[in-house]
Amino acid sequence: MKNLIALVLVVNGFVGYSQQNFEFLDSLAFEYLENSDYAGAEKVALETIEISKEDSASIYQINAYTILGILNKNRGFYHSSVENYLNALYNAEKIGDKARESACLNNIGIVYKLQKKYLEAIDYFEKSLELEEGLDNDLQKSIRLYNMADSYLELDSLNLALSFFTNSLIIEQNNDNREGALYANIGIGHVYLSRRDFLNLGYLLDELSNQLDAVSLELRVAYLELSAEYFFGKGNLQAADHQIDSALLITNSYDLSYLEPNLLLVKIAIQEQQNNWQAAAATYKRYVVLTERLNSEEINRRIDELNYNYQLQKKQFEIEKLQQEKKLEEMKREKSESLRLLERRLIIYILLVIVFISGFIVISLKKFSSFSK
Repeated sequence: MKNLIALVLVVNGFVGYSQQNFEFLDSLAFEYLENSDYAGAEKVALETIEISKEDSASIYQINAYTILGILNKNRGFYHSSVENYLNALYNAEKIGDKARESACLNNIGIVYKLQKKYLEAIDYFEKSLELEEGLDNDLQKSIRLYNMADSYLELDSLNLALSFFTNSLIIEQNNDNREGALYANIGIGHVYLSRRDFLNLGYLLDELSNQLDAVSLELRVAYLELSAEYFFGKGNLQAADHQIDSALLITNSYDLSYLEPNLLLVKIAIQEQQNNWQAAAATYKRYVVLTERLNSEEINRRIDELNYNYQLQKKQFEIEKLQQEKKLEEMKREKSESLRLLERRLIIYILLVIVFISGFIVISLKKFSSFSK
């Protein structure tokens, strides 16, 4: 890894940057990102932006800003994340890259959705979807439809949510994308649950139960949570409890604590319905401890974001100060050179005047000498 950073510094020493140099930095930043080396990815992304800021917009600038957006979103630095995505969007618009414009808009929507700002999120998802309508990428279109559906579900706009989930499902099925289809179906299941349509929800869960092999852990937890809420709604508390315990086992085994609060709320509702107040109190205590820890982490992330922005601004100020000092030195050097040039010209002018005067005196003396004879 140190050798790779050294190579970056060597590249930075070049006079002028070729496309090959930028391609190297671009691939290196994505490699760091894929390996969860956030510090390395951020360093190279900032390096790319710094050396290309004087040039016209390019995909390398867009990618660099996008990487910074992803890093800050993952850190919980939402303001910084949106700021970087907007910079990526600006550059994508400058070069007319509609696919990257759409990706930037969708990414901004996701950050707003994470902050529970669903109306703002929908606005960006809609703009992204409009661009995807003119692009030949069905799966990207499906992602926008799903994101809009999920946001409408949070706003309790069930008809709109069902419509967008269904459209996403159709695309995923047409492209034989099983996980995408499962996510869309689970979204539809939540619409059924909100409507207390347990008949259709039961049919859907039975259909999905045979499609869970080799899917992501998050998807399996989502299915188990939906199943638990279905059984709870039907009054089958034992089955509901079994499903929620299976989901909690996964989150505990694989450090997915961010998925636990909703699961614990379902668990508490089941225990209360069973009149198991002591267990409900213990689960509630666990819920409070977990949410306080997550909230504390969120507060710490916000503090870290403020510090991060301060350090960036400080660095930018230092860079600008160095640039100003450099410009001042150049101005002083240019002024000094101008003064030296002026001095040389003045000396030459004085010498010419002296020569002229000397010549005039010599000629005058010769004429006076001739006149005296």
